[in-house]
Amino acid sequence: MVFDWDRKSRHLKLVKVIKDDKFIRPNNLVAVSEDAFILTNDGYAQTPITNFFEALSMIPTGSIAYYDGKV
Repeated sequence: MVFDWDRKSRHLKLVKVIKDDKFIRPNNLVAVSEDAFILTNDGYAQTPITNFFEALSMIPTGSIAYYDGKV
C-alpha cells in the first residue's frame, strides 16, 4: 500500500495498492525512486506448516523483488 502523509491533518491517505506474485513474505523495502522500490522476502512458505518445514530445512528460500512502478 502506498500512503500520502498530510502533515496538517496528521492523517494518512491511501494512494494505491500494489500487488504482485513476487511479493511473497515482504520483510524489507527500499525506495529507489518515487515509483520504484526493491523488497526482500524472508522466505517462500505461506502457511504455518510449510513455514515450519522451511525453517527446519534451513534451505535459503528468501528472495529479492524489484518493482519499477509500472503495472
